[in-house]
Amino acid sequence: LVSAVAMKVGEPAGVQHTVTIVNEGGFDLKAKVPEIDITKVKEGASVEVVFDAETNTAFVGVVTFVSPVSTDVSGVSYYDAYISLDQAPEWMREGLNADVMIVADKLTNALVLPARYIGTDAQGSWVLRQTEQGIEKVRIETGLVGTNDTVEVYNLSVGTTVLLPSQ
Repeated sequence: LVSAVAMKVGEPAGVQHTVTIVNEGGFDLKAKVPEIDITKVKEGASVEVVFDAETNTAFVGVVTFVSPVSTDVSGVSYYDAYISLDQAPEWMREGLNADVMIVADKLTNALVLPARYIGTDAQGSWVLRQTEQGIEKVRIETGLVGTNDTVEVYNLSVGTTVLLPSQ
């Protein structure tokens, strides 16, 4: 589909763009990823997209390409991440704005605790565990930090009673 023609009949072609063609079949979305997050974005990562035109629906897609070349926006380097939607809406048009959430990491079958239950000191992270004998400090390893202030923990079993440390 030709969406714009920047020439007149008989005019010689130059180096500027003369015709804009839009693909009617499928669209790739382009998201700008700031340099601070670029190490977390990989090809094949899952994506959730919510368009300004339809804020009640999230569309699922995948990152198909991450540009190795940056673009400077107000002194910050951004990298283009191209996204293909699993199922594009029929109302999809070029130039639509959207909020994009790229899933950098995902927890499945993981034990998580609210961060406020985890203490740290020079030796690392710990929790207070309630036992029949009383309260004991147990060393733990931590993993991913969730978006709702939770932390993935190792070295604990499901069903362990942990106590909130005093502040």
